[in-house]
Order: sequence, then C-alpha cells, then structure tokens
Amino acid sequence: LIERLSTGRASREDAAFHRAIAMAARNPKLEDAIAALANHVIEWARMGQVRGVLSPAERREIITVEHGEIVEAIAARNPERARSAARRHLLNGRVRLLNTIGP
Repeated sequence: LIERLSTGRASREDAAFHRAIAMAARNPKLEDAIAALANHVIEWARMGQVRGVLSPAERREIITVEHGEIVEAIAARNPERARSAARRHLLNGRVRLLNTIGP
C-alpha cells in the first residue's frame, strides 16, 4: 500500500489505508466514521489539486510519510506511538483541508 501511495494518484489508496486500520482495530464506530468520510476526503484532495494547494507529488509524499509513521508504530506494537502518529496525521489533514477551502 505504501508503495502504491508513493507512485499512484493516492486518494483511493488513502481511503483504503484508513479503512484497513479501522478494520484491524475492530472498531465499528471508527469503521463507520471512516466510511462516512471517505468520499469527502477524495473530494477534498481533488479540490486541493484543482486549487494548486499541493502538487500530486507533494500530497503523495505527505501521505507516505504520515501513513508510514502509523504503520511503523503498529508494526512495533506500540499503541501510544500509533495513536500519536494517527492524531498527528488527522490534525495535519485538518490543516491541509482548511488551506484547501480557505480564502
């Protein structure tokens, strides 16, 4: 998945990554939230591309790095680090979204 994120268009892979994490966590509420947001995330990414907020290469790099931190923490079986990496990714995503829809 990380390789596809670094070479592909990334939006659908990004959504798939989040779904996989939610499913692995066996958290139905998280799965529902991710499912509800997936199409919005794809649309926000498209808007960002149209507005030139981030180039596709920049977006792929950010996603690769942030998702990589989450994967590494999960692989290390370090829930606190995984939680921190996921929180950082969500907060960074929020900033990116606000920059996309901003003035």
